[in-house]
Amino acid sequence: VGSDGYTRAGIDYNAPLGANAALRAVSAGSRSDGYVEDTADRRAAGMLALRVDPSESTRLDIAFERYRDDYDTPYWGTPLVPLAVARDPTGVASTANGYVVDRALRSRNFNVADGYSDARADWVRTRYAWQIDDTWRFVNELDRYDAKRRWQNTETYTWDAAAANLRRSTTRITHDHDYWVERASFAADGEIG
Repeated sequence: VGSDGYTRAGIDYNAPLGANAALRAVSAGSRSDGYVEDTADRRAAGMLALRVDPSESTRLDIAFERYRDDYDTPYWGTPLVPLAVARDPTGVASTANGYVVDRALRSRNFNVADGYSDARADWVRTRYAWQIDDTWRFVNELDRYDAKRRWQNTETYTWDAAAANLRRSTTRITHDHDYWVERASFAADGEIG
């Protein structure tokens, strides 16, 4: 266990499956309480892969990968405030109009209370390779990728002098990727001419 409740673990397993095949499994994860209030996060990833050489000239690779992350409320930094408002001003950064970083605010998360940032991704990959002869080879790859990502948070903070408080923007972004890839190729190793 590290600072801010940070922990991580991982395992990697490789095993031969006879003379012409092998299996690999990898799993890893981590979590943290965050170094600023309400910024805990969790991440997990795994992969399972199989390699088979059916003959001296052919090879088949199949793999499945999964990734997950979840951030409670992302932290986007400490806003600059007028020197007159800062309880513990620093000289780390300042602006021409007298705004400074207030050390008293450095552990506070100014994001919205219901902010989040998370991602989920699954990827299946296959690759078949055939060395046809000393010159020619054929390779076919077929993949499927499916990912979903969501963000809801405040990414900008501006001091509102009239209201004497911070104004925040709200951003909501979603990605939904789902696609297939089919790629076949013939290649030759040799001299031209």
